[in-house]
Order: sequence, then C-alpha cells, then structure tokens
Amino acid sequence: DLIALYQRALVAGDRSVRPAVLSALGVSEDPTALALALDERWPPSEGVRALVAALSERTTRERAWAFAEARWDALAARLTTEDLLDVIGAVSGFCDDAPRQRAARFLRPRVSASVGAARTLVQSLEEAEECGRRARVLASGLRALLLPPPPEPNGSGRSRTVPHTAPPPANRP
Repeated sequence: DLIALYQRALVAGDRSVRPAVLSALGVSEDPTALALALDERWPPSEGVRALVAALSERTTRERAWAFAEARWDALAARLTTEDLLDVIGAVSGFCDDAPRQRAARFLRPRVSASVGAARTLVQSLEEAEECGRRARVLASGLRALLLPPPPEPNGSGRSRTVPHTAPPPANRP
C-alpha cells in the first residue's frame, strides 16, 4: 500500500527511499497521494518531485495540473525558484492543445515578473507545441499506414493497381 509506505518513510526519516516514494505518490491513481507528497512535513524541494512526476505522466497530468492551479500561491511561497522552474518546465510535456493553452493562460500572468520563469515558460510551451505537431504527424502517418486507401472516384470501391511491366529488352548490337 502506497500510503503505508509514505507513512513509514515519513516516520523513519529514511532519505534514501524518499525520492522513490515521492515519485510513486506523484503518479499514483490515488487522488490523495499528491497532497501527501506536498505535505508540509516533507521538505518542499523533495515533495515537488511528486508534482513534476505527476505532470510528466499523461495519466496523471490533468489531476496534477488542477492540484497545482488550486494551490499555486502556497506552492510558490514554499518552493525555491529552481523548484518552480521544474514545475513550469513540466509543461513541455503538455502536447495536447487544450492543456497547453490552459497552462499558458494560468502561468503567464504569474511568471511575467520573473525573467527566468517567463523564459522557462516560453521554452516549455514551444517544446509542448512541437510535441503536439510531432504527434499529429505521427498520427496521420499511422492512419495512412493502417487504414485502407479511400475508394476510387469511379465508385467501384476498389483501388486500381498498375500492372507491373518489365522493361523492354535492351537492344544488343
């Protein structure tokens, strides 16, 4: 059980298992796990690993982003600049348009005063947009490869094939 592992790691204070426990909390399907990882009993620079891990996984990204939005001011107050840049940098994995645009709308006004954060956001959004372009190209290529060709305009439903003809024999002197 992940929650029991979290409690043992917290009580034992064993720093060697913390990174693995925190990352596991971040990508857990348990909706309370992320809040546990960012609990004030953990050092913020360690707990942020869970958030970055959750933002980096497609299956937990939406929940993690909603968590970050709802608690942004508290997170920003506790985290170092480097940790905040890691969270902002995780936006580079938002390949789909809607989550990327949502993150951009939310973060732009919050990071505009910090040159480093604003630059990280711009770079992350560019990477995410490129990721989206690559995904669309791959998807269209897969569709072309896996789906049958469209029917011919003659309405027969069959595609015409060009018969293979051998080249004429070479003239030999």
